[in-house]
Amino acid sequence: MAWNKLPWRKLEQHCFRIPKRIYRAKQRGKTRKVEKLQKLLMKSEAARLLAVRRVTQGNQGKKTAGVDGVKSVPPQELFALAQYIHPKNWKHSKRPLPVRRVWIPKPGKPNERRPLGIPVMMERSKQALVKLALEPAWEAVFEPNSYGFRPGRSCHDAIGAIFLAIKSKPKFVFDADIKGCFDNISHNALLEKLHAFPHLSRLMIRDLNPIIRGWCLYHRWVICTEAFNTCDHITFLQLKRWGTTRHPKKSKQWVREKYFIRIEERNRFGTYFNDEEGNRKPMYVVSHGDTHHQDYALVKGTSSPYDGDLLYRVKRLKQHPLVNNEKAKLLQMQKGQCPRCGLYFRDGDLLEIDHIVPIALGGKDNRGNKWVYHRHCHNEKTAEDLVNIVKQKAVGIHHK
Repeated sequence: MAWNKLPWRKLEQHCFRIPKRIYRAKQRGKTRKVEKLQKLLMKSEAARLLAVRRVTQGNQGKKTAGVDGVKSVPPQELFALAQYIHPKNWKHSKRPLPVRRVWIPKPGKPNERRPLGIPVMMERSKQALVKLALEPAWEAVFEPNSYGFRPGRSCHDAIGAIFLAIKSKPKFVFDADIKGCFDNISHNALLEKLHAFPHLSRLMIRDLNPIIRGWCLYHRWVICTEAFNTCDHITFLQLKRWGTTRHPKKSKQWVREKYFIRIEERNRFGTYFNDEEGNRKPMYVVSHGDTHHQDYALVKGTSSPYDGDLLYRVKRLKQHPLVNNEKAKLLQMQKGQCPRCGLYFRDGDLLEIDHIVPIALGGKDNRGNKWVYHRHCHNEKTAEDLVNIVKQKAVGIHHK
């Protein structure tokens, strides 16, 4: 059977049953049963196939090579890889290849770098398989209010828990490894990449707006109105200072008239442009305050992806801070299920939006013609769509 023809839905369902049993056994303190189930899971063909697919098809770094230079595995070799990562082969396998060590800049610290180790595909697949067995056991014993690097939890859950803990009376908060972040960002180095006005203003606006919108959408789940207003004031002062620094011999009035426009009784950094029909349109830096606060539902302290309550996980997925508005609405319409494989989406799944009927086949570019898919399901659908497009073009059918 071809790799893309495997019954992935049945494999996912089969594989999920064992982690759920591991989770419950660990909760009841049945250590011996946990160990037996973990061994059973790691020897399971379904788990091994899913581990290989996650590494080679469903991972963001799937095309990143290790020291062996292998960036991708051909479909015909994926079955061999799934067979080779069986635990019975581990004792007889050669010493694992070392990780490929690369140095990447620390966020906000351009002069500092941190090491990143990239294993080869074989070791990544083994790690994914081991993770399937270990994660449900540890999920059962984690503290209810721990949130870092746990499935189904996010930074917003930690923020919500902190708020509930300190809202009644003042408490000390320990803050670490954050203070120097913004101090080390060179704003001048960023601004040097920008050039002449009005192209300069348009470029700056196009760069700033996605950052501001994304940052605000991420933080809108907490009490944010005062913070957003402060950010607007600081952004205004920074843009104003940038203009006066760029034109030191000009007056503040001149700078304001050159770089700021009046929108809804407010001065906005922006400019005007003509659209395709020749109409004059404003283009300006968006306001933080345009994004309004929304209540965030804190995760239940005893909740875990392995407790079997899939409907609860799906409802939480819709308000995930990294899920945009369109994707959230589509998830609600689909009731949290992938239309191709029929499985419920879970935290950690890579989700992608695609047209139900491709535009090349006459489909419309609107929400009614869109669905959210697993990334691997999306890849399979795209391959089928391309075949249909080629067939229609071959018989002379063209869609505008």
